[in-house]
Amino acid sequence: MKYNEALHTIGSRLRLAMHAKNIYTNDLADATNIDPGNIAAYLDEREIPSLEQCKSMADVLGVVPDWLACLDNSTPIHVALFKGRGKVPSEEWAPVKEYADFILKSYEKKNH
Repeated sequence: MKYNEALHTIGSRLRLAMHAKNIYTNDLADATNIDPGNIAAYLDEREIPSLEQCKSMADVLGVVPDWLACLDNSTPIHVALFKGRGKVPSEEWAPVKEYADFILKSYEKKNH
């Protein structure tokens, strides 16, 4: 991966995190129970993982789920709702971020 590659997509962030941990597609698939074909599709940006899948992959990779899912608002969001629209204005972003935070907190409460 080039150091100057933009990390504005789930695929690019997933690739970087996997590279940093020296984890291959099949290793991540085994650790998360996500089909390796799906992980390959996330890496190639042909599919977008659910928030639950992002959390599972982030846990294995040792990164923050918001960062992996591009929900940290530091870069353009490229998830299904906004795919292809480029940078999302903050007034449109706020309800999405609020909902994502709610879902992640609910998930964490259930699993702890």
